[in-house]
Amino acid sequence: MDFIRYVNSKDVRQYLYDIDYKLSADQVIFVVLSCPFISVDEKVKSLEEYLQSSDALPLTSITDMSFQETFGLTSHEFIRRYISDVRNMTAFMKADTRGYFYQARVQHKGKLEPEPIECFKSYKACFDAIRNYSKEYSMDPEDRLRIDKLSFDDDEEGNGENYLSDSNYCLFSKNLDLMNIYVYDHNCKTYGVGIEGMYVGIPMPFKKGDIVTLGKDINGVYLGYHPEKMEDYKTGRSMGDILFYGIYALENGFEGGYGNVFCYDLEYADPASLSGTDLKLIPLGRFMKGEIEADEFYNAVRLIELQREKEREDEYLQAFSSSLKELGIN
Repeated sequence: MDFIRYVNSKDVRQYLYDIDYKLSADQVIFVVLSCPFISVDEKVKSLEEYLQSSDALPLTSITDMSFQETFGLTSHEFIRRYISDVRNMTAFMKADTRGYFYQARVQHKGKLEPEPIECFKSYKACFDAIRNYSKEYSMDPEDRLRIDKLSFDDDEEGNGENYLSDSNYCLFSKNLDLMNIYVYDHNCKTYGVGIEGMYVGIPMPFKKGDIVTLGKDINGVYLGYHPEKMEDYKTGRSMGDILFYGIYALENGFEGGYGNVFCYDLEYADPASLSGTDLKLIPLGRFMKGEIEADEFYNAVRLIELQREKEREDEYLQAFSSSLKELGIN
């Protein structure tokens, strides 16, 4: 089965196809479970197929002591536990358990706090509410409809006050495909396996100085990533240590060199689509590749910064003029 298709970047996918790359057991599991554009059902089906077509191999990417309960698991046992967890969490979410209620919300792309819809006594009523929302309102493809299963616990932390739990939820696409499920509740027994403890790298096509886009909306000049080389694979690292290193344009100057957590969601940027301060990435990339000298790089960057200063002044004057007109001052 082709598991490379689940890599979260069209450019990285194509590169892996071009070099005829074979994913390891750790890479298959990580790529499938980190994929943001397939449903939980498809993840389960894909991993079930992998179970039938592969040998049970030891997982080598989990070395962080925070995830020691998964030390020593084979690829097959990890997958079986994940599938078991999905089934148990799904059953728990759908069961109308005494002492719990449900809340329907919509999680908009780019916003931290989900927008509340309504609270309900049953899962079915809550699901009907998000289904109606999906029919009545337009949604971004990356927006998610959310169902939370919440409880009041008088004994939480021994404070004698009602405590609102917020650790059981499902996320659905506009088409009502289950995209993610998470349950951390003493009434739901799970193994708790996941990719959070995995430190996995895959080959990438990018070279130092390439202009890339991280996560579809952050442009930068490529420096590197971890884990890239064998010496990067160190004990005690996990998913949070899978990092992209780049340089980003500011209104004045640049910043970068630090790592952004990512799951291979990196693609070549289209220089023709760059605007504003991101235009400075073009001369920066050329300078880093040795295509232009330092003076040409500096002059090109300074010209863009001066243009941006004028644009900001024009925007300010236009906003100021509009405010005066609203006040009746011409």
